[in-house]
Amino acid sequence: MLTFIWFFLALSLLILVHEFGHYIMAKAFKVYVYEFSIFMGPLLYQRQIGETKYSIRLLPIGGYCSMAGELDMQANEQEQIELPKERTMAGINRFKQFLIAFAGPFFNIVLAFLLMIVFFLGTGVQTNDGRVEIIENGLAYEAGLRSDMKIDSISSTVFEGSSTTIKSSGNDSEVTSYDEIVEVLNHFNELKDLENGDTQVIKIMSEGKEYTITRVFSDVTYKDEVLTNVEPKLGLGINVDSVNFIEATSLSFNANVTMGKLIFEAVGNLFTKEGFNNVSGIVGMYNAAEQFGQAGFYYIIYFVAMISINLGIMNLLPFPALDGGRILILLGESITRKKLPTKVENFINNLGFIFLLGLIIAVTIKDIFFATMLFSLI
Repeated sequence: MLTFIWFFLALSLLILVHEFGHYIMAKAFKVYVYEFSIFMGPLLYQRQIGETKYSIRLLPIGGYCSMAGELDMQANEQEQIELPKERTMAGINRFKQFLIAFAGPFFNIVLAFLLMIVFFLGTGVQTNDGRVEIIENGLAYEAGLRSDMKIDSISSTVFEGSSTTIKSSGNDSEVTSYDEIVEVLNHFNELKDLENGDTQVIKIMSEGKEYTITRVFSDVTYKDEVLTNVEPKLGLGINVDSVNFIEATSLSFNANVTMGKLIFEAVGNLFTKEGFNNVSGIVGMYNAAEQFGQAGFYYIIYFVAMISINLGIMNLLPFPALDGGRILILLGESITRKKLPTKVENFINNLGFIFLLGLIIAVTIKDIFFATMLFSLI
C-alpha cells in the first residue's frame, strides 16, 4: 500500500511539473488557459481560480494544459469566451508557440537533473579503487579486514565438503573495483550442485598482507536452479565517498546524459521483439517502484528522476500528439511559411493519439502477462 501511495504521488508530481511548464510559459505570453488538469478522462475534482479551471481526472495516463486556440483533443474549445487573437495560441508567433510546447518536456528534464543531484548528495559515489566497506561481525571483519582497506588481489576456491575442489577463480586475481571483487567472490553462483556443508576459502591481499576467510555454507537456497542464498554472509559492502554539490552536479549531468542515450536506443529498438519486451508501461513501472522503494528513500528519488527524464525525452520525439510532434509542425510551418490546415493537423494528432493509446494498452497487457507468469513461479 505504501508503494502505491508514493508511486501515485510521484507520477502526479511528474505530470504536474510537465504541464506546469506549458502553463507557466503560456501565462508568460498572456495566452488564455481554459483548464490545467492532472490526468485525463472523467472529472474527479475541479476548482476555478481566476480565468483557469484546475482539475484532477480519473485516468493516470497524462495530463494537459488547455489553452485558447490550441489543437488539443482535451481542450475545451466550446467555451463561449470572446478573446482577442493575441490571447490565443494562433495569435502569438511561432517561436513563442515553440517555447510553450518545449517547456513541458524541458521542466521534466530539469527536474530529473535536480533529483539526481539530491540522490548523489545523499548516497555518495561508489569508490572504484578496490576499497570495500567491512560490516562488523561478518566473516571478513573476523579475518581482520577493515573498511577503507584497499584490496589488491583476491582468489576464491569452493570445495565439496572440505576436500574436493569444485571450482576455483585462480590465484591472486587483481582487482580495481568492487564489481571485480564481487565477480570473483560470486563465481560459485553458476554451480547448481552447491550444498550445505561445502566450503569456500577466500584469500585476500591488502596492503602487503594476506587475509584468509573460510566459510562453510549453510541455508543454501535455489530458485529454478539459480542460487539465491547462502549463509553465513561475508560482510563485504560497497565503499562510497561523499560528494560536494559541484561533484553531485557533474555526476547528475553525466547520469542524465547516459539515461538519455539509453532512451534513444530503446526507442530505436522499439519495434523489435527484444525492444518491445524491454519497454514497460504503468504496471512495469509499478513493479520497478516496489524494488526501488525497498532500497530506501534516495533510491526512490533516483527512480522518480529516471521516470522524469523518460517523460521529458519521449515527449520531445517528433510524433503526432506529443510535444515533439507539435514542434515538428511549427518547424515545417516556419520553413514553408504556410499554416497547416486545421483539419489536417487534427487528423494527424488523432491518429497519433490512437496509436499511442494502442501502444500503452499493448505494453500494459504485456506487463500484466509477465507479472502473472512471474507470480505463478513464486
